[in-house]
Amino acid sequence: MMRHASDHELESNAQSAPESEPDAKWGDAVKAGYQIFPDVLLRWQHLLKLSPTDIVVIANLNQAWWYEDRLPYLQPQTIAKRMGVSERSVQRCLSRLRKRGLLRQVRERQNDGTVRYYHDLSSLRTQLERLARRDIRYNEALRVEDADS
Repeated sequence: MMRHASDHELESNAQSAPESEPDAKWGDAVKAGYQIFPDVLLRWQHLLKLSPTDIVVIANLNQAWWYEDRLPYLQPQTIAKRMGVSERSVQRCLSRLRKRGLLRQVRERQNDGTVRYYHDLSSLRTQLERLARRDIRYNEALRVEDADS
């Protein structure tokens, strides 16, 4: 018979366990890079009506978004190649995300005359922040921050 830890055991283990480090969890895989991806996006994807394809496309855009003030630039064909789907599938996904108001495309002409399309995820971020505030983990984190102040 499989034994399950009680809530008390889980709580005391969580308090005594050292903080997890990405390289301890993933080994050499993180040496090629890793990203910060909000848990709330996965927990609440059903409320945002996000498909598995939407999540993977967002993860790809997130991977290219290194700094808040620099929008990610990633071509649909690059995302499609990584995912093993058609470029058209990625274009449809991006279009759906834009129509839902979760993504905005920003067109910018480069010095050489070419045009780049950047992806603004700030609307998705706003939606995720609203959902996070409804999450019990968010309120617990605020209590810890207040206690530390």
